[in-house]
Amino acid sequence: MRALSQSELPLSFKTQGAISPLPADLSEVFDSRDGLLSVNLDGMVLNCHFFGADEIEFDLDPREVASADKARALIGFMEILGTATRKPVILTHENAREAIILQWPEPEMPTPSLS
Repeated sequence: MRALSQSELPLSFKTQGAISPLPADLSEVFDSRDGLLSVNLDGMVLNCHFFGADEIEFDLDPREVASADKARALIGFMEILGTATRKPVILTHENAREAIILQWPEPEMPTPSLS
């Protein structure tokens, strides 16, 4: 949360449907499962619903990624998350974890064997 709040991205946090200050401690948000963080990313809206502390999940409408600039902004957002958490960030189709569209950092390609 610190990385996002320190970014210049417009953020909105709601609890019980009302705008609230960004929480200092996310454990309460995960425990209550009541919280919605919205990020305005170059006109695209990404929403985090805080389903569980073991995984950060944002949703977006893929129709909003309508240009190369918006795709670059999305990749930059993935980099912010990955750098802050020191974990890979994966973009998938909805409800299809195995259907990976994009990953940050890019997975390393295996070195071909010359034997």
